[in-house]
This record gives sequence, C-alpha cells and structure tokens, in this order.
Amino acid sequence: MNSAELLAELSRRGIELRSSGDELRYRAAKGTLTPELRATISVLKSELLAILPAQGLCICCGTDGLRARLTDREGGALWCPQCLYAEAERQMAPGRRPQ
Repeated sequence: MNSAELLAELSRRGIELRSSGDELRYRAAKGTLTPELRATISVLKSELLAILPAQGLCICCGTDGLRARLTDREGGALWCPQCLYAEAERQMAPGRRPQ
C-alpha cells in the first residue's frame, strides 16, 4: 500500500490523519484504526508527513493549537491560549483600544 492508497482507506473508514510538526495525529472512532493500519502508517510516516499539511498549529508560535481550537475573526487561524492572551493584551494596550 502506498501513501495515497492509505489516505484513501483512512478516509473511507472515517479516520482523520494530520501532521503536527514531526508527528502524525489521528482522530478515529474506537476500533477503526486497526493494528495493521497503525503499522502501515508507521512505515509510511515520512511520506505522510511530506504530503499532509500541518494543521492545528498556532499561527503565532507553531505549537499544537488544538488544545483550544480558537479561531481569528475570519475563522481560519488557530491560536494557542498563551498567544491568544498575549495578542489580546497587545490589542488592549493604551492607545490601541479596538473600535
């Protein structure tokens, strides 16, 4: 099985696979990610990391923003809690009050 076939199979089973830095993360219903699929993912890890977009990373510091899933006003960018708080503090600094 190549990486494209694996991704198709994972999608067919409803398994979401994404990259996070140099790691792969998945979301799957219990029992859908079989030991065989796990082994195939492990074998193809470097190929998968090369083709999967880095998703769920904080746009400010690059850490895993999935802990919060906080988005910007346009609804696209993720922020981790620390960066979101720092940005809010920066926005509220004297002379920078939002209108």
